[in-house]
Amino acid sequence: MKRGKPQKLIALLLVLGFIVSNFAVTAFAAETVKPYCTRASTPVMAVNLGGNEDVTYGGTNFKKQSAYGNLKVDVKGPSDSVNPSGTVNAFSIIQAEKCDENHGLEIEDCPDVGGTKNLAYIANGDYTAYYNVYFPKGAKGFIARVSSDTEGGYIELRVDSISGEVVGRCLVENTGGWEKYEDVYCELNKNIEGVHTLYMGFAGERDGLFNVNWFRFTKSPYEPIMTKSRDGAAEGAYLYKFIDFGEESIPAKFKAHFSSGVSGTISVRLDSPTGDVIATVDGKNGSGEVEGRIVEYVEGIHELYLTDDKNGTLISKVDWFVFEPIAESKGVSDGNLQNLVKTSVSGYNVNLEASLDKNNVYEVYIHPVEFREKNRQIFDLYINGTLVDTIDTEESGLDWEKKGPYITKVLDDGKLSIECKSRQGIVSLAGLEINKITYSKAFSDVKIKDWFYIPVMELASQGVIFGKGNDMFKPQDHIIGEHVAYIMFNVMKVSIAENDKQFSPEKYRNLSDVPPNYWAYPYMSAYYNYFFREKMLRYDVNTRVPYSAKEYEESKKVRREEFAMAIIGARRLDYNEDGRVFVLDPYLEPSAMLNKYKNKDADKITDSFRYFVELALEKGLMKGDQFGNLNPKNPVTRGEAAAFIYNALNLDENNFVKPKQGEKLSVPRITARKRNINVGILILPAPAWDSINNIAVNDSNPDFTLMELLNRNINKPMDWELVNPHPPAFDKSEYKNIMHLNSSKIPGIDNSSYSDFCAYFKDLKSVAQAQTDLEADITYLGTVGYTENINKSKFFKYWEVDLDDPNLTPEMIARDYDLLFQTSHGEITYTKDVQDKVKAFLKAGGQLWWENCKGLEIESGDGFTEEVKFISLHPGHNRKYPQIPVLDEDGKMHALFDNIYRINPEKTSRVFAPGIYNKNSEISMLGDGEEWLNDDNRYLDELLPDDIVILNIENTDTGEILPNMAVRNIDNEDAPDGRIVISTNDIGCGISKFVDRGGGKAVEDYKFCYNLLGWMSKIDVSFDETTVNQWDGGSEFSVEATFTNNGAKKQVYDVTYIYDSKLWNLVPTSDFKNYKQTHLWIKAVDENGYPKKIELEPNQTEVVTFKFNIKKSNLRCYDFTIKASESGVKYTRDMAETLYRLNNIRVEKPVFSGRQNNGGEASFNVTINAPEEPDSDLRTEDYELNIKIKKDGSFIDPETVVNNIQLLTDGNTPPLEGYNYKYLIDNKGVLYLKVIIEDTIITKPSEKIRLNISLKNLDGASYEVVGKIEVIDPISRHRLAFSDEAVYKVK
Repeated sequence: MKRGKPQKLIALLLVLGFIVSNFAVTAFAAETVKPYCTRASTPVMAVNLGGNEDVTYGGTNFKKQSAYGNLKVDVKGPSDSVNPSGTVNAFSIIQAEKCDENHGLEIEDCPDVGGTKNLAYIANGDYTAYYNVYFPKGAKGFIARVSSDTEGGYIELRVDSISGEVVGRCLVENTGGWEKYEDVYCELNKNIEGVHTLYMGFAGERDGLFNVNWFRFTKSPYEPIMTKSRDGAAEGAYLYKFIDFGEESIPAKFKAHFSSGVSGTISVRLDSPTGDVIATVDGKNGSGEVEGRIVEYVEGIHELYLTDDKNGTLISKVDWFVFEPIAESKGVSDGNLQNLVKTSVSGYNVNLEASLDKNNVYEVYIHPVEFREKNRQIFDLYINGTLVDTIDTEESGLDWEKKGPYITKVLDDGKLSIECKSRQGIVSLAGLEINKITYSKAFSDVKIKDWFYIPVMELASQGVIFGKGNDMFKPQDHIIGEHVAYIMFNVMKVSIAENDKQFSPEKYRNLSDVPPNYWAYPYMSAYYNYFFREKMLRYDVNTRVPYSAKEYEESKKVRREEFAMAIIGARRLDYNEDGRVFVLDPYLEPSAMLNKYKNKDADKITDSFRYFVELALEKGLMKGDQFGNLNPKNPVTRGEAAAFIYNALNLDENNFVKPKQGEKLSVPRITARKRNINVGILILPAPAWDSINNIAVNDSNPDFTLMELLNRNINKPMDWELVNPHPPAFDKSEYKNIMHLNSSKIPGIDNSSYSDFCAYFKDLKSVAQAQTDLEADITYLGTVGYTENINKSKFFKYWEVDLDDPNLTPEMIARDYDLLFQTSHGEITYTKDVQDKVKAFLKAGGQLWWENCKGLEIESGDGFTEEVKFISLHPGHNRKYPQIPVLDEDGKMHALFDNIYRINPEKTSRVFAPGIYNKNSEISMLGDGEEWLNDDNRYLDELLPDDIVILNIENTDTGEILPNMAVRNIDNEDAPDGRIVISTNDIGCGISKFVDRGGGKAVEDYKFCYNLLGWMSKIDVSFDETTVNQWDGGSEFSVEATFTNNGAKKQVYDVTYIYDSKLWNLVPTSDFKNYKQTHLWIKAVDENGYPKKIELEPNQTEVVTFKFNIKKSNLRCYDFTIKASESGVKYTRDMAETLYRLNNIRVEKPVFSGRQNNGGEASFNVTINAPEEPDSDLRTEDYELNIKIKKDGSFIDPETVVNNIQLLTDGNTPPLEGYNYKYLIDNKGVLYLKVIIEDTIITKPSEKIRLNISLKNLDGASYEVVGKIEVIDPISRHRLAFSDEAVYKVK
């Protein structure tokens, strides 16, 4: 069958209405949104804890504690810590070499006294990890045993995440030699308790910083010391080692707890059993807690000895002792508040229990009070056995706080228990408030004992969720896309109102009610449209294959991985003050949250949603089930959805912040529909010397894993797929002798076997994707030209673009690639043929990223562009000059530093930021400066006047500002300008070398590359929304054109279109008559009312429906071409021109015959005849037979009566790949059977396809079948031809 050029076309978007009016999306502009129910809070008790008088503060009357007979208060002493099984105690000596992770260090014999091994050859950026380190309560400082014969550096401590906060930073200086060991110390700046992974990182200005023998942590005297946890006994005294009083003495009290009364005095002595007495306590007052006196204030780390005046016979009666900082009230000036906080209930464990009405909801507020300057209270708050908060007065610095509300249930026992367990200091509570919560209306199927009761009712009272008719919520039903869209919209309204007091959420029932020019509208729309439109499509967005009816029922359910995206969007957690959040990549960062599920089901997460799942895990909004599985593909129930959203709304973080005047809120592209980013690594001659094997080589691709790493990283925009449109040929013989470098781990094959390799892999792309070792430098030394490294690059050959390929013309490369990357590791002279090809590529509008990796030198006349020199400055001592972005007239950085991601010019999120920079920022760390410690500071010289410098380095010795990165445009007369991004800081190496180092390595380099690819992108025009396959051949038809700005900046486009008005006519539209108010992205319309000039923000997508009236119905096709191009530029690369073709080719109707009836069964044959003009094009087609069944004139579900479908073959049957069938639903809601005969080629008039269809379960009614044939392009899913309907009576 003859056909036109195939175009992408997808099936009808059929959006079903919500099940009930509660979910309707009709606009009610004059009507405010009323929640499902209202919520009332009634005070039950307000207690002045520890007080003997009533106090009024803030409008609340706090009654004295004794007024409440239904409240029990229990204060307990400190808990005895027990070293958990399988852990290492932080207070013990930990041998540094016994690490669980070693990143960059070597281990050698240790000459220190008592030493066995030590960490050695420590370089800047190296780190170790120690699993299951148990920190008892009271960890205060850190001691390490070190040696150094250099200027040393720093030890940086983090817990649980290599990208976490630094909790201690310890300076190591020259100790006088590598064999001369000393102790170094630093105080922790944060409370640490419990079992953690300890990360010990190293920073400095060189390799060979220092050696580490062992380390340990010190104890604080301001936390109770259990007497039985002594480190030894001597001369009738108990010994306690490494007690850390800190660097300054503070006023304190001394207390001890006695198991029974004793007659005598207990003393604490310093550094020996007979040392100076620093505290005493008299035990004659009986058992319990007894306050003593301080004799002498102490600084530093000491051994403490607990002694008595009875030769050691009394100290066994002491349970614990402690030094307590003195409390001094300074910050409370309000008299009423002073009356409340002057008394409190205090202790190391404070338990409150209230007897309340059964089976009700309550909200709890507590009032912690803290007047100590040191060792301020930190405690875990448990309500009814569940940890609900950690109160940290150390962080807040407040003397008094009101914390809450904490919403909880009281069930059949009528008890509400509140437990406050100290993690640091003494818990002190001045007040307690409990209110009873009631709701005006309940859901009949949501009971108070249901785990989701509180989330459902709280959200219902806020107008976030509603029921499903008859006051039912149906919590066990799976939630579908359009319902999530509605919930998300309501949650976003609440989030926005928190930060924008002028926004009234009750005024907006639907997204369409929000003005398009409202600052948060674009972001809201991006997430809303995914769930409301894309999630409800009846076909796969990437393959465009229609779902069967059963498949559609499943596809519209929102999976857990998708709901992770919803809860992130609900509070705009994918952005913060520094721009789009860059999360930990599981491949690069061992501490990424997804690695906790690495051996479970993390690999089941769809690539598009990994970013959101990792972020939700990091924010504590998602966790695994009791078996440790994330279950990313499981559909979410309505009850689970309520819990997810409720937790998100209770998160303190809310990044819906109104932008400053003149700025726009950044918006991501939220879609599972992938688009190709066409990239490649340009292979040019690069002679080098293999110094290991002493041979000359050609090292043309030293950063060979770059594109693979960029494509795999979790932070890649969700709709991107990096591809090489013209990869080299797959020559399997190249791999025969290098299989030892293959890092694939394919199950079921021998991955080291060449024959298995050849049998399994069919193309270069699959070879690259299978590699697990993406390190681009085997030596880890920066060795240029190493033959093994070059051999390893062949496993990533998919990404190469070779100019010597005779099938690739410069014009083709310029047209088909968004970006080519080319780098060099040394002096190069390009031959004339290479120069000519690259010049031709640039003259055709090609875009090139040209990077000087190491000392690139090009003599005049040897380059493919005008001369530019790469020069290095060497100030010595591994000093790196700061890198400074060039700002435009509005004070903004170039888009390469701020579009998809912002590369921060002021600070860095990096973990082990080297201490070698004059200015420590992401911009200054751009490149490989920390991977290769050296003083090579590069800049560009002899730039052209029109070159645009976007980054400088500052010579801090002279104050000179020198260009470091520039953009060069290649002027062309009859084509878009070519473009070269010239960089000298070796970003490619920053990503592809030391891949396993972790610690936030190369964050800014990844950001730059994604910004670069985004900057190179352009407008896209598609017809993906057009429902051509539902056209019945009538006179009216609509073409839906989708315009998307994939670039990095706001752009104005001219829109033009071409069609033959003799064949079909464009009908004038009134859709945009008020475009200045309703469609702000439209800047002008044409005479028919359609947009002719549009302005799109980055990632903005808009759809325009062009309505046609077909004049001549007997034509084979109708063409419509749309062009969108950068306004005001004659030859622009930011342009797209797309042809839409409506095929009107008809094929013969299906021929029914051979009817047979047998009681409740029947069968018939269907024949699909060859077209009148058999196809001379040998591409395959899918022939699809659509069958509807009528019973007594009404359509029925065909699945209830179809028994079997059989393909009948004979000599006239064309070559077939097979057939399948599915049950679908059309745009009128009618179920039908679709039989698909796949990949068929009909070339002869005599060929035909015959099927036999048998039916069952037929009763005495009349049955008819209605059949229609469609011919579909199997690639684009574009309908190529169709038939009229045929009707056949079966019974």
